[in-house]
Amino acid sequence: MSKKIKNYILIITLIMLLSGCSSLGMLETAETVPKDKSEWGISTKFIRYGEVLRYPHSETIFNINPSQIYAKYGVSDNFDLGISLSSHIPALGIMAKYQLFNSKISGAVSTYFAYAFNKNDLLSISPRFILSNEKKGRFPFAFNIGASFDINTVDTTNKSIALYSGFGIPFYLRWNKRIRILPEIFFVHTIKYDGEFSGVNNATFYQLYKNIVYLGVTISFKSK
Repeated sequence: MSKKIKNYILIITLIMLLSGCSSLGMLETAETVPKDKSEWGISTKFIRYGEVLRYPHSETIFNINPSQIYAKYGVSDNFDLGISLSSHIPALGIMAKYQLFNSKISGAVSTYFAYAFNKNDLLSISPRFILSNEKKGRFPFAFNIGASFDINTVDTTNKSIALYSGFGIPFYLRWNKRIRILPEIFFVHTIKYDGEFSGVNNATFYQLYKNIVYLGVTISFKSK
């Protein structure tokens, strides 16, 4: 099978996956997009919400969330900007990342702003610190740690704070070094919740979303 046909099959598969709930954020490496270059991709997540209490029974929910596409542009050698779009619950995001150092291990800080156009008009701000390595001959990894601050812009008494950490192993395809695949796992813990989101009260929401595990993959396409 030719290289070009493989590229077409991969892109078509990704487009077919674009259906499902929105996702506000994805795992990142500390590497920024080179100046005047671009990158775009898709983030597909398999989401597990811990135990859900539904009187008189409880259940564990597993969701598939293949929804977020993004594009980035290298503003300078150590700084890039990007936008993202999520489906189902439409959400528009803005991303900014600055690389702090690049030696044996690379480090960066990034911030993610997202606005979900649903009945809650949810605004999310998510700063994070990133450590990673993508250098040839070394073990590849990406580690993210940060916090997420969400607020309902219609009723500002509805807000939540969550802490999260994520880990992934990035690798590039042998037949196309511009395509990077990043399997990822995220752990999210809600430490504070006030108000009402999605038609559930305070106690129900906290039990439903207190601990979340995300399993997924982000596939990136880099420009020449």
